[in-house]
Amino acid sequence: MVDQRVALLLVRPYKQSVEFAAAVQAHIGQDIAIVPSPILDIEPVGALPDCLGAFAMVFTSANAVTTFAAGNPDRRLRAFCVGATTARAATHAGFRAISADGDLTELLELLTASHMEGDGPYVYLRGQNVSSDLAELLQERGVPVQEAVIYRQVERPLTDKAREVLDSRRVIVPLFSHNSAQIFARQAGVLDPDRISLVCMSRAVAEPLHDCQQDQLVFANHPSRSGMIKAIADLISDI
Repeated sequence: MVDQRVALLLVRPYKQSVEFAAAVQAHIGQDIAIVPSPILDIEPVGALPDCLGAFAMVFTSANAVTTFAAGNPDRRLRAFCVGATTARAATHAGFRAISADGDLTELLELLTASHMEGDGPYVYLRGQNVSSDLAELLQERGVPVQEAVIYRQVERPLTDKAREVLDSRRVIVPLFSHNSAQIFARQAGVLDPDRISLVCMSRAVAEPLHDCQQDQLVFANHPSRSGMIKAIADLISDI
């Protein structure tokens, strides 16, 4: 029998894909086909920074949290996080996490408001690829920050199963970052607009998707995991 279910193609690192799939299933309360095909692996790079004298940590991804936590037991500093998913990872790792509950702009405002004259610098830990330079934005406001690249994203090819569903099924692909959207677009090639929808966390994420038709692109109403899940659920309910 041919499987007629909608397929959710997940291209994030495997652990994040599994966690997100469980959250989607719990929210929508119906059976959909889950197809994990990570197109990025996370690899630590460089030495972890010395946080002595720092005011607080800053994380804009759960990958940065887990990379730091795996190599450094220090949890004395607070951890300012871009959103709820990163804050959950920081809390799980043992930090006192503070979430900006939004995007980089909201995190920038929170960091600026929280730092007083005479405080030590923020320590901002990130991957090699970022869509905006948070350290530069903080420096422009006179907020001291030490930046360190502690991981990189290594590209992996789409699996044969992923290509099979892209060629034959009704597919929803959530895209959380500009980098993952760029890699997916390059690997996937031309996508049938009648079968394939791309759910993007923001319009900045969708910038590399030049060859897609506008009605293929769906945007979260909030740049968060819950916003992505709602967008996916709304899309499935319309199918």
